[in-house]
Amino acid sequence: MSTAVSPAEVKPCSYKHGSWNCPFDAQGDHDRCIFHLSVDQKAPEEFWRHLASYLRALLCAEGDLLWVGEEVDDTLVNSYSSSIKPGDAWHFHGFVFPAMDEEHNFRGFVFAATDFMDARFSGEAHFADATFGAWAVFAFVKFDAGACFGGAKFAEGASFFQTEYAGAANFEGATFGAEANFNGTTFSGEADFVDATFNNRAGFFAAKFTDMAVFSRATFNGRADFRIAKLSDKANFHAAKFASMANFAGATFEGEANFSLATFSTGARFWDAKFAGMANFDVATFNGEADFSFAHFLSVLFFREADFKARVDFYEARLPGSSWMLGMDERTARSIRLLAEKHGWSADAGVFYAIEMDYRRRRFRKTPRCWLQYLLMELYRLTSHYGESPGRALASLAVALLLFSYSFVISGFWFMGRRVDRDLWATPSDLWLAFRLALVNLLPGNLPSYIPGAPVLSSPATRTWAVAQVIVTYVLLTMFLLAIRRRFRR
Repeated sequence: MSTAVSPAEVKPCSYKHGSWNCPFDAQGDHDRCIFHLSVDQKAPEEFWRHLASYLRALLCAEGDLLWVGEEVDDTLVNSYSSSIKPGDAWHFHGFVFPAMDEEHNFRGFVFAATDFMDARFSGEAHFADATFGAWAVFAFVKFDAGACFGGAKFAEGASFFQTEYAGAANFEGATFGAEANFNGTTFSGEADFVDATFNNRAGFFAAKFTDMAVFSRATFNGRADFRIAKLSDKANFHAAKFASMANFAGATFEGEANFSLATFSTGARFWDAKFAGMANFDVATFNGEADFSFAHFLSVLFFREADFKARVDFYEARLPGSSWMLGMDERTARSIRLLAEKHGWSADAGVFYAIEMDYRRRRFRKTPRCWLQYLLMELYRLTSHYGESPGRALASLAVALLLFSYSFVISGFWFMGRRVDRDLWATPSDLWLAFRLALVNLLPGNLPSYIPGAPVLSSPATRTWAVAQVIVTYVLLTMFLLAIRRRFRR
């Protein structure tokens, strides 16, 4: 029993948060009640005795509820009953909880509408298998040693807005019947949402995950909002199911991001997302639009056997620098390319056509009998980026003409009765004459001989260079025309 205090000495608890004022009396010489005193200002056994009595007053029922019945003080029950309005929510607003133990915890508790806003748990908070029959508010709560909500059931909305978890946050197998709000929450320990079910919107907007974030096999039946979330360690969404829009726009993945076997039924938005570590979308299924516009993939990216059934957008995305870092496969790249061409998405079709060709080139390189195909694919890549860059093909053509012009100066040619032969040095006028020779050399048959003032080949070496020039120039010209054709076809 608490020490008796005369009515003249009783004063209300000074705790307030926003518009909410604590309705209980201060404890002894303190200015706060037993629930709002700091941990070092109260005895744990006294706190649990008061809490059990408060819970009994809330329940308005006889019999034991787990450990509550053993701790009840009838005098305290009557005192707390006078402060409770019928049908009022269960207020634990700003309560400071000492460390829970095997005898004092909320495992398996059945809560009505519950408000833990601004509460603090000095030890690990145990809510495993608890049932929240109405809305539950844990906004601004501080869990100094983590919290366990494994298997908990939230029938209505659950707000963990800007909650801080200093230790692990365990929501494995938890079920959220209405909106789950984790916006702005900080997870300093591992965040475990394995097999969790979100039947309405799941908000993790601007959430911070310092340790691992595990959503393996989680089910999101409403919108999943991870916009501008920061995931500093591994993020595991293996086999997660997103029935509605999955929005990761602006999210930052500093560790590995694993979405293998994930299913996106409506759409996936990774607009401006940043992947510093490996991004794994192997065998993922995209039934709706997949938007990777402006995304940054700074490490390895895997899309092996991924299934895209709607639009894929990589507009202005920064893909890994080498094709081996883009761990797709030729079949997946082809399927995305065909899908993009079918719907007229020219930019995406071009990106994945180049990826498809790059994997084909690598396949030819590993097959000894396909060395000729490999050389042709390598030439195709270097001269026009697989027909996707008319500018590169035109630049290659111009460089080839200039190089062959210089070779004509070195090997020598005749112009109006004068032999032009400058060895390694050439004047601008000689180079201009040699360039004219290179252009005339492309004309068919004996036509060059009928052009007045045309330079004339003068030696076997020059003629050899001329034959090589014709072959190379027409190949590069073909590459340029193919690239132009690909552009116009789209």
